Amino acid sequence: MDVSDDRRFAIAYSAVLGLANAVLAAAGYRAIARRGHHAVALQALPEVMGEGVRDLAVYFDSCRVLRNTSDYDRAGVVSSGDVEELTQEAEAFRGQVLDWLAATHPRLL
Repeated sequence: MDVSDDRRFAIAYSAVLGLANAVLAAAGYRAIARRGHHAVALQALPEVMGEGVRDLAVYFDSCRVLRNTSDYDRAGVVSSGDVEELTQEAEAFRGQVLDWLAATHPRLL
C-alpha cells in the first residue's frame, strides 16, 4: 500500500513537533493543547535553543501551514520534494536536539 505525499509530510511534521515539544519540556515549558499550540512550540525554539535555530523554526512553521492546508483544506498540495526536504530537515533537527540536550540537560539522555 502506498502512502500519499500528504500523509508522509504529516508524519515527518509530527516528528518535528514531537522534538520541539521535547525541547520545551526539557526547558521546563509546555505548549498547552489549544488553538495555535503547534505555532507556539515551533516559534519558541530560538528562545530556548538559541538563535542558531531561528531559520529552521521559520521553515518548520511554514511546514505547519502546508500541513494544515493538506489536512484541513485540500489534498494533493504536498509534493514529493516537500516530503524529502522536510524529512531531511527533521533528521538533522533530531541531531541538533540531541546535541542540545547533551549540552544543557544531559541527565535527560
